[in-house]
Amino acid sequence: MPGTQPRMVLKHRPWRTTEVEVGPEPVFVKRYHDARLPGRGLARWRDRRRARREASRLDELRRAGVPVPAVIDVREDEAGVELRLEYLAGTETLRERLDGAGGAPAHALARTLGALLGRLHAAGFAHGDLHAGNVLLGQGERAWIVDAAEITRASQSKCARDLVQAVAELREDTTVRFRARCWIEYVRTAPHVRRAEAASLAEAIEGAARIARRERVRVERDRWLRESGACALHVDGALRVLAPCATQRDAALGLARDAVQVASRGGTRDAVQATSSGAAPAEFRCVSRASRTAWTDAARLVEHRVPTVLPAVLVEAPSILACFELPRGARAPVPGSAEDARALGMLAGSLWDRGLALATCAVFLDAHGIAAVDAGAGLHAARSLRRCLLPWAAFGSISADFETAFLDAQRGSRVQRSMLQALFERAGRIA
Repeated sequence: MPGTQPRMVLKHRPWRTTEVEVGPEPVFVKRYHDARLPGRGLARWRDRRRARREASRLDELRRAGVPVPAVIDVREDEAGVELRLEYLAGTETLRERLDGAGGAPAHALARTLGALLGRLHAAGFAHGDLHAGNVLLGQGERAWIVDAAEITRASQSKCARDLVQAVAELREDTTVRFRARCWIEYVRTAPHVRRAEAASLAEAIEGAARIARRERVRVERDRWLRESGACALHVDGALRVLAPCATQRDAALGLARDAVQVASRGGTRDAVQATSSGAAPAEFRCVSRASRTAWTDAARLVEHRVPTVLPAVLVEAPSILACFELPRGARAPVPGSAEDARALGMLAGSLWDRGLALATCAVFLDAHGIAAVDAGAGLHAARSLRRCLLPWAAFGSISADFETAFLDAQRGSRVQRSMLQALFERAGRIA
């Protein structure tokens, strides 16, 4: 009978929950329970339709030789409609693999990813929602595509959209050489790509992916202002706190109480010691002015792997303020230092690559010499390179060391680097 085995919740949304049914033979369960539509009957009809459609697509993909989890069955009860799938033990998501690789994933992974997407397109399908959480990796670089909710019959434009999504997703974690290896394997696997056009097509995809990634960076931050896959909501009487999901409830509430005390003494950017959080001693920055903006700015940088203070808690009541964890050994940049100039250039280039620039150069260097954005620095869209470089003049002239690091941070193609270098030279050295 459904529900007789204990379950471990992986992700919960108001419309869908993913779980693992624990037992001798674990089962991956995707439970649909959309409460956003008016009327229980309409919501249940849509849930049933989505579950059956995804099951049908997975069966089609499996018959076509595309590696996907096997469908066990579709069930329905009072709790919702369940799509039950094969549980792929010993796997991790592509996002987990990339995060663990520290920016240097193995080249074998590039070939695996290129072949996987090539097989999907060669089978006549397009994914429609390619991101690093929708690819599972196992031993020996085996890979599976998961989440077939948006998979449709392929067309030239849909395949191109998949490729742009894939490159945009990989851009911040991989080098252009890694992505080139992905592309070479894709061309070998997908027969519809003419090899004579492969190089020019790859360059066009790289350019489109950079634009797509910038747009995603610009708009993707609101989930840090609500209960989501990024944040958990903790309520204790009048205290209402948002914190990263990895933070324990007691630690989040304890730090929030400390932050409220700092704010009550009139502090706006004070360092607060986490005394009641129960966590290891750490320094935190408390921001009470424009706190939500500071919170979402830092969250956006964390999401896109730009060094910054780590969002710790956002207190929404009784007052609004944000707390950020400071790294140990943080220090101010030293004007005239070539090493610090390279660190600042890497930070400025990382921001520019994501379509962002600092309003003020509130930055610091951590104990490893990596430059990071401080809380409340302020972000705006990077429209003019000259305007983006102006705040960095506070640390002296923008040197050749700064420029080299700025260009290295782009992770773009040789053509893109040459174009940016010419733009940098036209912007001129700023004193």
